[in-house]
Amino acid sequence: MTGIMLVWECFGSADLLDAFRREGHTIQETHTTQEELLSGDLSALLDEPFQTCSPEFVFSFNYYPAVAEYCKDRGVLYVSWVYDSPYIHLYSYTLIYPTNRVFVFDSDTFLRFHSQGIHTVYFLPMAANARRLRGVAIGDSTMKALPNREGISFVGSLYESDHDFYGRMSSKGLKPYTEGFLRGLIEAQRKVYGVDLTESALTPEVIEDMYRCLPLEPDRTTVATKQWMFATYVLQRQITKMERRDFLSSLSEDYSVDIFTVLGTKPVGKCRLHEPIDFYEKAPVVYGASGINLNISLRSIVNGIPLRCFEIMGSGGFLLTDYRGDMEQFFSEGKEYASFSSVEELAEKADYYLCHETERRKIAERGFERIKAEHSYESRVREMIKTF
Repeated sequence: MTGIMLVWECFGSADLLDAFRREGHTIQETHTTQEELLSGDLSALLDEPFQTCSPEFVFSFNYYPAVAEYCKDRGVLYVSWVYDSPYIHLYSYTLIYPTNRVFVFDSDTFLRFHSQGIHTVYFLPMAANARRLRGVAIGDSTMKALPNREGISFVGSLYESDHDFYGRMSSKGLKPYTEGFLRGLIEAQRKVYGVDLTESALTPEVIEDMYRCLPLEPDRTTVATKQWMFATYVLQRQITKMERRDFLSSLSEDYSVDIFTVLGTKPVGKCRLHEPIDFYEKAPVVYGASGINLNISLRSIVNGIPLRCFEIMGSGGFLLTDYRGDMEQFFSEGKEYASFSSVEELAEKADYYLCHETERRKIAERGFERIKAEHSYESRVREMIKTF
């Protein structure tokens, strides 16, 4: 098939483009930015490539309503694979266009739309280019990647500064009842995985007070509600911030922990903080060199497997992740990865696997083999094409 791939600065573009071509499809790259894709008028971007290659489909990572409009008007399929969560542009009225093929990596998100009779959305987990990742992971720089190669690593944001919506909101003076209610709701959600408690629990009165302190307003082109926005962008992000700090700080009391995160992050217990690393060239080295690689998911991902998990396993690294419902569908706990659902279980699993190197390495190798065999970008391309 012939297609146009809208390439912007995002994870996975090079790997997926390679996979499309390996599967025999003719793909024309069109380089752009998220800002341009959200601008509305895409004629300057797409008119020429449409005339040049007469595409049968247009692909982008993440979903852009303006691209959906452009493709619908021309009777061409728009294929998108959403890896961000939350992602407000999914809640566009354009989602129902019959020319759309929208793939989401969290089964909970898929069921949310499917239950409302929206059948242009499909469930498709993320993937990894194990062939490339393993090659990077065993490169010459592996031995220098970490101060302690038998320690624990985490690569990701701790959601401070600009991402701290909850802090900005609470600093404006929430009512005591609202403050207490939200604290209780946050603590309840922290004890539960695989289901979101926050959105349905927010009452109109609580939302009104939250809005007074942080006036988040859904865009007029979206059907997303204030209730959804405050649950996902404020509460679930706050829970993630708290969990990442608590889990990492607790581990650092007894183990060597390295965090690769944004500059300016405040100290986390006894963890060693490192500057951000390139996800394409440097992260696989860390994943392959670390004794244990942690995944602590953003809480707006209810059941889905974050891209980080695929990349860790695809690099030959050992994965210890918070509970992910979708992992049980595709991988075997204790055989290809390990999981935890509390700070106590995290400490227990970390101690066990750091003390059992042979078992840990066997699990990492089986995880790598499963990724290579069943979760390549080529396999995902085939699954997408089946829906055309």
